[in-house]
Amino acid sequence: MLKSYFFPLLLIAAMLAGCAGSRQAQAPHPLVGNWAYSLDTPQGVYTGTIVFSESDEVLAGTIGMDDSPVGDTMAMEELVFDSETMQVSYTFDSGEFGVMSVTLTLDGDSLDGLMTVHQFGIDVPLVAQREVDE
Repeated sequence: MLKSYFFPLLLIAAMLAGCAGSRQAQAPHPLVGNWAYSLDTPQGVYTGTIVFSESDEVLAGTIGMDDSPVGDTMAMEELVFDSETMQVSYTFDSGEFGVMSVTLTLDGDSLDGLMTVHQFGIDVPLVAQREVDE
């Protein structure tokens, strides 16, 4: 009788040991993905894409402008996300207009906040929507 219980108990113990040794998959960071943004400036509305990525639990990002004469993306620096307030902030060097600062609040699939253009001392509204793969 003892033999009939031994094999199933051994099998269950092996399965549990295997589960304990494997790393559970973590959910991606809530910012990871592509975001279509709109920037409402005194010179008109500008659009582009913000891309957040994560590698080894380190958040990184780029920002690109549609119809940019430069045609490339700019890397985010000083990127910080506060999970309590759901705020993200970063800076980037825009080239022509110098270093800009951005502070946004995450609300589901929306980002809303301000971009500070230090060269002119102004804040302009920036909103973004998560792009969904279809």
